[in-house]
Amino acid sequence: MNMSSPDAEFNSEITRSFALPQSYRVTFRWKPPNEFEIGWSPDPRRMRKARAWQKLFAAYQAARREFLEEVAALIGGAVLVLDTNLKAVVGTDIIHSPTRH
Repeated sequence: MNMSSPDAEFNSEITRSFALPQSYRVTFRWKPPNEFEIGWSPDPRRMRKARAWQKLFAAYQAARREFLEEVAALIGGAVLVLDTNLKAVVGTDIIHSPTRH
């Protein structure tokens, strides 16, 4: 990252797609300053089996974390994720850019 021109870096849009179990695909898009979109193919709401849904959701969370680590690195900060069931917060995660070993 070129620290001499942070505005150029911060205006970068990021789009990534991830293959998930059972032929699902999720695409994440982040555009500064605060636009975040998620697209699914096919629609996961059609999934009926709880075990299959849990496996898909775990893979989705891993993909989301990988994507948001890239966003955190670009913005030079952390990203807060709140998972909800539309009634209450059911999970939280603070995602930082990955550290280099």
